[in-house]
Amino acid sequence: MGSVGGIALAILAVIGLLVLFFLRQSASARRDMKLLSQEFFGYLRRERPEISVERVELLIPIFRTGDGRRFSFLPIMQEIVQAKAVDPESRLPIYRRWADTMGAAALVESNASLEVHVDLEAAIRDYLADPGVPTQERFLERLLTAKLFVPARREGQAAAKASDFAMLVTDTDDGPYAIAFSSPERVTQEVARAHGMRSGVLVEATFVLRQLPEGMGLVINPGTPELLMQLPAEGLARFRRARLSDR
Repeated sequence: MGSVGGIALAILAVIGLLVLFFLRQSASARRDMKLLSQEFFGYLRRERPEISVERVELLIPIFRTGDGRRFSFLPIMQEIVQAKAVDPESRLPIYRRWADTMGAAALVESNASLEVHVDLEAAIRDYLADPGVPTQERFLERLLTAKLFVPARREGQAAAKASDFAMLVTDTDDGPYAIAFSSPERVTQEVARAHGMRSGVLVEATFVLRQLPEGMGLVINPGTPELLMQLPAEGLARFRRARLSDR
């Protein structure tokens, strides 16, 4: 019995040591995750100030964007571990990818369904490849039935109505142009930062066209040359008179 009891005690001791080892490992992993999530949050605040996001300290840190969506840091941590990214420089590509994902989510109101803008973008590509009356007409036809992603006055879930449309204007040698995008994915970091764009809303293109004052043009997809479309004020005014009066 004594030997059996000794073996049992030895087994319990080993189990205890294993439990202590795993607890220490778990505590170390949680500490590393906390430090890296703070590093990522610092990156967002420093490099992507246009993204409205807060860090929530839980067992696994959570990042909550301005539209109420939540991103667990766990998959980011898993990428860091798998990539063996042991220094801040090697972690930057991972942080950039996740920041892009968060930025797109933060710009889209949570109750909007993202629509595919293939037709409008295809029409833009056709016109840029072969500028002329036929391709311009096809683009304008697509525009009449399309939606545009435009800056919003309010952030997150509040930015859900067309009336939240906030006009951002860029000045050019040809006069002022209001800014719009064929989809949320076309908002570049540089444009969002330059114009202080923190949120947006998908609205009917015809609504946007009606809101433009006389003398103002419309630029679609600034920052994306292969999908950049500029509609000068004079031509836009003629188009509105001819095509929007009955809509």
